[in-house]
Amino acid sequence: MSSHNKQLTILSEAEKAAFYELPDFNEEQRLEHFTLTDDELQIALKRQTLSARVHCILQIGYFKAVNLFFNVRWNEVDPDDLHFILQQYFPEESFQEQTITSYEYYTQCNAIAHFFGYRVWDQDHQSLLNTHAMSVIQRDIQPQFVALELLSYLKNEKIIRPRYTTLQTIVSSVINDERKRLTTILHELLTSEEKSALQALLIEEGVPWKNRQNRPLL
Repeated sequence: MSSHNKQLTILSEAEKAAFYELPDFNEEQRLEHFTLTDDELQIALKRQTLSARVHCILQIGYFKAVNLFFNVRWNEVDPDDLHFILQQYFPEESFQEQTITSYEYYTQCNAIAHFFGYRVWDQDHQSLLNTHAMSVIQRDIQPQFVALELLSYLKNEKIIRPRYTTLQTIVSSVINDERKRLTTILHELLTSEEKSALQALLIEEGVPWKNRQNRPLL
């Protein structure tokens, strides 16, 4: 796949931020997402160190807000989020930032996902998403439409969405496959005169296909 396809814009900047960036809580949102039930809190309290417990509460709050996990360093955590958690759950303890290992991070993610009934994204889900994308694209071939439909599908199926670049690749692939399919149909059904007329119409309408695929449509 070309680098152009890998860089296909599938979401607006605002949509990308909403789906993929670290939540930026205001005071009300912080209270909502970091106020845990007893069962939610138990997930964090099972961790071995205070740093791991605090980190786990952060991940629970993030997940409740956007259904995604964030492998953040302590200097990337909002100080207000950290202060709220320490005051709410560990007011008498002295907090020292300790590195969260990859093993600890993924263990927490799996425990949280399991608690909320979600499945962690893996390669087996990619074929499932590809199949759904093939049906979505029959309704609209626009990248943004396809991407948002796939994100909605993942949420309904309770599958944690893949990285943005993975979603880009899936959307790019199904769009390219659909264009090839439609091109083949047009080649088989249209006469030479009809192909020339359609090609001229596409150029007139500002859709120079050869600029996208480096070759004419027909």
